[in-house]
Amino acid sequence: MRKALTTSLLFWLFAPLPSLAQHAACGKERWAVKTLRDSTGEQIAAKSSVAAHVAELVATTPPTRSALQAATARRFPQEQSVYRVSALVIGDKQETDSDFHIVLADPANASTTLIAEIPSGSCTAVKRRRFFNDLRAQFAKDFGKPAQGRLRKLAQPVAACVTGVGFFDFLHGQDGVAPNGFELHPVLSIVKGPCT
Repeated sequence: MRKALTTSLLFWLFAPLPSLAQHAACGKERWAVKTLRDSTGEQIAAKSSVAAHVAELVATTPPTRSALQAATARRFPQEQSVYRVSALVIGDKQETDSDFHIVLADPANASTTLIAEIPSGSCTAVKRRRFFNDLRAQFAKDFGKPAQGRLRKLAQPVAACVTGVGFFDFLHGQDGVAPNGFELHPVLSIVKGPCT
C-alpha cells in the first residue's frame, strides 16, 4: 500500500515536468519573427538572397531598444531580406531556447563577428519542422555538434557560405554578437566553402 501511494505521489509530482520543460525549450522575445511564423516570414524566406559581407551587416544602423520591444511580430526594413555571406565559422553552441547559435567572423577581419541561428524544428511552424531539423543535422555533420549551453570554439575557423534572414536581437552579452545586434536568424542554408 505504501509503495503504491509513494509511486502515485511521485507520478503526480513529476508528470507535468515534461510539458513544462518542452515549453521552456523555445524562446520568447520576437519569437514569431525569429522562426518565420510572423505574417510575412515565409514570403521573405522565399526571396532571392542578396550578397553581403559580415562587416557590412555589422555596420547597419539598428532600431532603438524601445522599437525592438514594440516589434514583437513586426519586421524592420533590414529584416525583410535574405542575405548570403561568405564567413568563417569560429564557434557554436546549443542555447537554452534550443537554437544552434553559430558565431560567424568576417574573413577579412576575424574580430568582426555576428551570430547566425538555426532554430529547432520543434519550435517552428509544423511545415518548417523537417526543414530546420535536417539543416541542424547537416550542420552537425559538416561542422560538429554544438555543445549544450557553452560556446565550442573550433580548433580552426571553417569557411562557409551562410544564407539567412536578417534579424535584430536585443544585446545581452551573447557570444559573438554584433555591436548592432544584427543576426542571420533563421539560417536557411549553410555549406562549407566561400560563396561563389
